[in-house]
Amino acid sequence: MRDQNQSQAKIVQSQLDIKRWLQQTPSAEAVRPGCCPACQAPSRPPGLPLGLWGHGLRSRQLRGPLEPNGPPQLVEVQLRRYQCRSCKATVTVGPRGVLPRRLYAAGVIALALCLYGLLGWNAFSIRERICPWKVMGDAAPG
Repeated sequence: MRDQNQSQAKIVQSQLDIKRWLQQTPSAEAVRPGCCPACQAPSRPPGLPLGLWGHGLRSRQLRGPLEPNGPPQLVEVQLRRYQCRSCKATVTVGPRGVLPRRLYAAGVIALALCLYGLLGWNAFSIRERICPWKVMGDAAPG
C-alpha cells in the first residue's frame, strides 16, 4: 500500500529514439528534464543546487521489431532516474516511444494496430510478426 504523502513516479520521454538510446545510454545531464513533472520545480535553478538529482538507472525490457521491416527482438534499455529535491518524486526518463506499463514500444503497438485494422491480419499472424518468442504454448494453432 502506498503512503498518502508519497509522490507517484513520473515518466518523461526524451527526444532520443530507442535505437540511438541503445547505442549508448545518455548521461544524466544530457536527458535531465527542465523541471519536475510533479511539482514543476526547475531542475537547474540558477545559483542553487540541482533540483533533480541523478538517481541511478533502471532496466526495462522492450519487445518487438526496432524498425517496421525488422525482425522481432527482445532488448533491454537502461532508463535514467532522477529524484526531485522539492517534492521527492521519482522521475524516470527514457527514449521516445517507451510507454509506462507496456512491454511494447508505441511504434510497435501502432504497427500491430495497422496490420489488424488496415490490412486485416489475424491475431496469430500479427503475433508472429511482432513477438520475439516463437513458442506460444498449448493454445497455439497446430
